[in-house]
Amino acid sequence: MEMSGVYEAQKALIDQVHDKQGVDIYVAKFNGITNEGTKEYTSYSMWSKDCVSLIPKTERVMFFNNDLAGERKTLGPIDWDIVAQKCGAMLKETNHTPTRYLVDAFPSEKELESMKAAQATRD
Repeated sequence: MEMSGVYEAQKALIDQVHDKQGVDIYVAKFNGITNEGTKEYTSYSMWSKDCVSLIPKTERVMFFNNDLAGERKTLGPIDWDIVAQKCGAMLKETNHTPTRYLVDAFPSEKELESMKAAQATRD
């Protein structure tokens, strides 16, 4: 959970630099959720379609597509290693510490379905 604060401070600094430089890249949040039953904490980030973003390295990734209706807008969460395996070429590691990835493309429907199927074998 401590990484949340580190990523939050990093996001604020990157946003300041981007504002001064006129850079239009969304700096995604490091999110976390605690399972009420197990009390286990899991981190996740959001990867949105049509939005150039810097996403933090988290345990899981949620995918958001505003073009779709209702519950279909969001897919996930998908474990980071599955995302890296299926979409690694889209994750461009930056020199930020802690680690962030530049994403300027969105997985195809086939890639999303493949990740969903891989995740289903784990859940």
